Amino acid sequence: MTLFVPNTSTNAVAKDKECLGSGFLQMSPVDLTAMTEGFGTMLAAHEVAHQRLLLMAWEIEETKRFSSFLRHIQAGHERQLSRADEILQDIKSFFTQCCRADVESSQECLQAIQENESKTFQIITAQAKHVSNLLGRGVAESFLRFTGDPCSEGSYKGEYILDISDVDSDESDD
Repeated sequence: MTLFVPNTSTNAVAKDKECLGSGFLQMSPVDLTAMTEGFGTMLAAHEVAHQRLLLMAWEIEETKRFSSFLRHIQAGHERQLSRADEILQDIKSFFTQCCRADVESSQECLQAIQENESKTFQIITAQAKHVSNLLGRGVAESFLRFTGDPCSEGSYKGEYILDISDVDSDESDD
């Protein structure tokens, strides 16, 4: 579709005025109707051009606002990413700084507890031997079989019952 583009120079406008004035005087009523339709066509073309410019201006405005909207969203995402990076760095720092030291410290603590428990176990075993010597040989064997390794088959499982018949009456009087 070709658009009507008028010549807008001052000479062209003055010449068009003269032609238009003399043309109107020479026109018949049918020609005047055609001229009115032609003028309406020119007005419609003017309005179409105006609307296209207006539409283009709004499209430019929409693009500017959408770009601004996307920049704001991007800035928000960058802030979230920055916070996530800070949290990740804190977590990495926590695990790299204290894990090795904590593991070594925990290991040392567990070893100290194990040594203490071992000493306690040795003391209890010595006391059990002493008590079993006082109670007699049968009780001693029965009693001492429960003072070994806690994971062994002979370890105490809450089933120990002292058999009074094993007690030497001679040793119990001492």
